[in-house]
Amino acid sequence: MKILIVTPYFWPEQVGAGVSMGELATFLHDQGHSVQVITGLPNYPSGKVASEYADQTSMVEDWNGVKVFRERSKYAGREDSVITKGLAALSFYFAAKRAARNAEPTEVIFTISPPPFALLASSSIGRKWGSKVYVRVTDLGWLALRSVSGVSQVIGSMFKLIEVSALKRAHRIGPNSPAFLRPLKEVGLKVEEPDVIADWVDGRALSPIADEESRKAEWGLEGKFLVMYSGSLGYSSDLAPMIHAAKTLESETRTAFLIIGAGPKEAEYKALAAELGVTNLQFLPFQPREVLRETLGSADVHVVSLTQEAAHSSTQGKSRSIMATGRPMIGIMPTDCAEAKLLTENSVGWVIDNHNVEGLVDLIRVLGQDSDQLRSSGIKARELYEQSFALETGCAAVLKSLGYMA
Repeated sequence: MKILIVTPYFWPEQVGAGVSMGELATFLHDQGHSVQVITGLPNYPSGKVASEYADQTSMVEDWNGVKVFRERSKYAGREDSVITKGLAALSFYFAAKRAARNAEPTEVIFTISPPPFALLASSSIGRKWGSKVYVRVTDLGWLALRSVSGVSQVIGSMFKLIEVSALKRAHRIGPNSPAFLRPLKEVGLKVEEPDVIADWVDGRALSPIADEESRKAEWGLEGKFLVMYSGSLGYSSDLAPMIHAAKTLESETRTAFLIIGAGPKEAEYKALAAELGVTNLQFLPFQPREVLRETLGSADVHVVSLTQEAAHSSTQGKSRSIMATGRPMIGIMPTDCAEAKLLTENSVGWVIDNHNVEGLVDLIRVLGQDSDQLRSSGIKARELYEQSFALETGCAAVLKSLGYMA
């Protein structure tokens, strides 16, 4: 089968879709399929083109047998505004269509959304080639925008119109969460439970570590009970309860808190910690991917979070990486959302409502004294990863869906 992947993010970008799209391309190629990729110049998460590509405008690479067509466009960093990110996504629409002039027509085109502009480009290319288009839906953008301050109702309505219109052009839709089925159906899209393909993680690169104190010593936290958040500090995150809990537990010197990451809410979280005068909480930038396994494995318990507005329109992809390393989680999110149920129904974590700081404090105190419960939940987390979120399982499901369309 001849397959084209259209994605704004790709290898060597080491976060999010940059990783998963590289994994998918490799898997499809290794299964004997002809794979091409249309993407941009590596720039994420900084929004600045990597130095080795800085002089390039348009280029073709051979990456492990996969032909990669790169086209320069406007870029946005993780911390840039929604408007800047939107303009960058729109720019990729035109860049992808330019790159397609040099690509070989394929039977199927795989792309991701949101933002919807890669899908719109894929649809345009597909019409010209006579190709079927498959879109992997990783968020519901029109709902996720509700958690972004400063976005007017008019802009939100316009984005919904664009996103839904784009999705209707796809021949097959693959959401990454069953929670997306209902809102997708409500806007007239044909999607069913078997279409859901969960986020995948490479369990060889991310697996449990033997020495859980290895990185704690680097951070001056050796011997501490470590509560960690590692991931994007984006609009859908809600770490204020974690920061307030850290302040309450300040006198309990064995407990320490660590927030690793960056994003548009970073300044807000740092300002809150400074206002409260929290002394048992550290902020660190994103850690290199080559030490991600050791970083995630150093936490005694992880925090994953979703705002009330984002709980039914976004997932916590980071939780799959945490599960792969065999660590338990505390979810700060509405208790009725799909991500909350994933943690509690599989006994891989605990969930506290966004407004229940007192409950969060009590839970951290209990877990700090119950290593057996933490260990049990960590073992179950790895087992759940192997059952539901392994790289081979997810990529094979995508291949099966593409095969239906060819």
